[in-house]
Amino acid sequence: LGNDPESEWAGVPEAAGNPLTYVHITNMWKCFPHPCWSKAGRLFWLRAHGFWDSRLDEAGLTPRGSPFTAKTRALALPDADIAALSALAEQTKQLAAWPAPRARGLGFRRLHAIVHNLVTAAALLGRVPVIPQVPCELIRAVQSLANHNTERSRFGISHAAVVVTGADPAAPVCHLAPGTWRPGGPDQCYHTAAMGQFDLPRFVGSLRGAPNGTLALRLAPALRSGEAPTSLSWGRATAELELAPIRDLCGAAARLADVPLVHLSGLMPPNGAEEVPLLDVPLPSREFRSERQRRENGAPRWPSLLKGSNLKELASACPGAGNLIDYRKQCVGFFLAE
Repeated sequence: LGNDPESEWAGVPEAAGNPLTYVHITNMWKCFPHPCWSKAGRLFWLRAHGFWDSRLDEAGLTPRGSPFTAKTRALALPDADIAALSALAEQTKQLAAWPAPRARGLGFRRLHAIVHNLVTAAALLGRVPVIPQVPCELIRAVQSLANHNTERSRFGISHAAVVVTGADPAAPVCHLAPGTWRPGGPDQCYHTAAMGQFDLPRFVGSLRGAPNGTLALRLAPALRSGEAPTSLSWGRATAELELAPIRDLCGAAARLADVPLVHLSGLMPPNGAEEVPLLDVPLPSREFRSERQRRENGAPRWPSLLKGSNLKELASACPGAGNLIDYRKQCVGFFLAE
């Protein structure tokens, strides 16, 4: 998966009586740049297409290991919420400015906010997020206007953060590629850090009937002091989040600590609203209608108010609080805030 393979990319089980060498050669020259920037992304591309033999997972030859083990604890969207993502495509097309770039970017950012909340909650709970497949009609609504790249792309879907699979032009499948990592992160955003939905059926099958759990998230934590940040000085703002909703979520999750798969509801825009409140940033709801602050600042992301002091405060209730900052660096592309 690159011209600088690490030692674990070619495996020979030491304990095996008959050593096995497995060579996997796939022409990936048309792999979209975003997932191909990293080895984790290239491996994701193979797994999403079904080109990575699952027996490699079972034989212990997959880099970073199998996407799940008996100890894996995952956090996923409920099926009803995944189905409801289709509504975001129509909401995007109904924006007054669509298909102008601003409206298309805003449509994708609403989807991104849902994923942001999912991975933030999963990291706080010490669980692996299951990144949902997304409706390809939504990607068509938010991608660049038709050009030569669109015409050459699979099924006309051309977005740098999306891998498209499937053989039927009438039923393509769109996957959000793993977020690229940043310097200082503990590792690339491999499948052990964020599970693809295509791996979920095998994970569920491995549970042998173990019960699933459900959690409900109360979004939009209030500020407990200071003023809402309004500029690039957010990281130095005096504003502090009211941590009770997050602490309540972690308390409820503690009662499900031994449940392998938990579904988290409450991430979708309430009652069909356009706004998607964020778990860790008290953005005014208008920001998901106009993105005023982001445009004025020219900032690609909104800084998180879940700072080190907040995470220390949450450590007793949230088992993953101490690792949240490192996880944001590892899978940074899944986060709106950093």
